[in-house]
Amino acid sequence: MPLSENPYESPRIPDAVTAPQAPPPGHHGWKFVLLGIAIACGIVSLAPWLGVLFAIFSAPVFLRYFVYGWKRPQMTPWDYAGSRAAGAFGAIGFGLSILAAVSGAFFGTCNVAGWSVAFSTLATNIHYERVIAAAVAIGVMAGLAAAVTALVWLVRFYYPPRA
Repeated sequence: MPLSENPYESPRIPDAVTAPQAPPPGHHGWKFVLLGIAIACGIVSLAPWLGVLFAIFSAPVFLRYFVYGWKRPQMTPWDYAGSRAAGAFGAIGFGLSILAAVSGAFFGTCNVAGWSVAFSTLATNIHYERVIAAAVAIGVMAGLAAAVTALVWLVRFYYPPRA
């Protein structure tokens, strides 16, 4: 044992006091762009006010990504504990924002898919009620696929499993 080390001192573990490094912000940026497009598609629908509400209430999902992605300070253990407590209290509101983003993705994708099917087949088919029923069914299936994908991705992104 070298003379410069104190045998009664605790060993220094630098990884225990630093927060884990997050992936660079550009890594998931394209997913946020697609989510934003899906939510924006809900604004140009038969109920644009609903699309606007989803867009407003899902804004924290985007803000949290862009603000915290680039400005992640090095925290001390006390700051980290305080931020964890604040994060626990803010999780309910942020969870509602995730649900608003998922609902906006469903609403926008459902509208785009439904109108695409209806407009592409309505002129060639004489049975309008079947076309509308098929358009609604395909729109709902596409919307559900987009909503489930967005929900799973956002939950895994913001609440990663503990290793």
